[in-house]
Amino acid sequence: MRMLKYTPEHMHCYGTFWGPGVLPNTGFCAFNTVADGAETGGFRISATGVVLSLASTSQIVKKLKLTGTPFKIFKNTAFIKGMFSSALEVAKFEGASVKTVSGVRGVVKKAVSAGGLGGDGKRKGGKGGDGAFRAAFEDKLLMSDIVFLRAWYSVQPRKFYAPVTSLLLPSQAQNSPSDADETPIETKQTWTGMRLTGTVRRSLGIKTPLNVNSTYRHKLGIEQQRTEKKGRFAPLVIPKGLQKQLPYKSKPKLMLKQGGSGSDGKRRQNYLQKRAVVLEPEEKRAVALLQQTRALRKDQVQRRKEKKEAGKERKRKEEEKSEERKTEKEREEKKEFMRNVGMGGKRDKREAEAMEGGRRKKRKTCRYHTICW
Repeated sequence: MRMLKYTPEHMHCYGTFWGPGVLPNTGFCAFNTVADGAETGGFRISATGVVLSLASTSQIVKKLKLTGTPFKIFKNTAFIKGMFSSALEVAKFEGASVKTVSGVRGVVKKAVSAGGLGGDGKRKGGKGGDGAFRAAFEDKLLMSDIVFLRAWYSVQPRKFYAPVTSLLLPSQAQNSPSDADETPIETKQTWTGMRLTGTVRRSLGIKTPLNVNSTYRHKLGIEQQRTEKKGRFAPLVIPKGLQKQLPYKSKPKLMLKQGGSGSDGKRRQNYLQKRAVVLEPEEKRAVALLQQTRALRKDQVQRRKEKKEAGKERKRKEEEKSEERKTEKEREEKKEFMRNVGMGGKRDKREAEAMEGGRRKKRKTCRYHTICW
């Protein structure tokens, strides 16, 4: 049987638990809690069912997905790390099928030792650590691929049950005066059932253990974290000896352009922008005259451009009208030609019939025989 994380809603399912021996077809019911029955005055039935069979052993499996990443790729062969923790685990899964997120299928081949050497003397599994293995795939993998293996993990029910005998307890305590120092006898009113784990933790002030990898996070936060990791790159440093050997176009340009931004992000100004210039009255008049000339020239160029665009538009409209007239004229000429051809053919046919001695009699055909009219 396969273990489910949650019971299906409004559906039947199988359950296995450790309990006292009872006959098949015995009904049972499950309660969420019975510890606070005296306080709330009620209870909640979580499930109802019937016993199907008794067995000393049970085969229950839970879905398990193991993931790993490639650390070395050779054509269709790749070395995977991070999926197993020892070579013994790899040996148990030899021949198992693996698959990448992109859909490339493969098979687990052999375990690779942490410092093993290949036949060519090269180190094969150096970076994989203990638990790395060699796998063969249908296609070549990428270093960014994630390889996962689907397996089943055997689960055994906990062998514990506590029979409840609360109804056999006395209804009232029957302690004698001499037994005042002894522990009071539990009765039906003072009996307390088993509490939930969350209730016990809450009463003792113990926090629930939290696994960071099991918590749900928002998609935007995950994407932002990935973006921040991608943007953290170390600056590129080229040794001076290598810079001398590089061609000029490949050498790093250490000088900034004039007017560019510096390392502090501020805008730099060149010498002509930083110097203070005090103009004489004649120079001011000359600068003003140049500015006016440039403004007139700019306005003249703009008007000339607009006039040119208007002429192009007017010419385009005239060409469209001329094309329409030409098309209409060709259509009329074609109609006239076809009309003359049709009339000339009829006239020639009539002249030919007249020369033969009159029109031929038409022959009409009925269902039974032919009659000349």
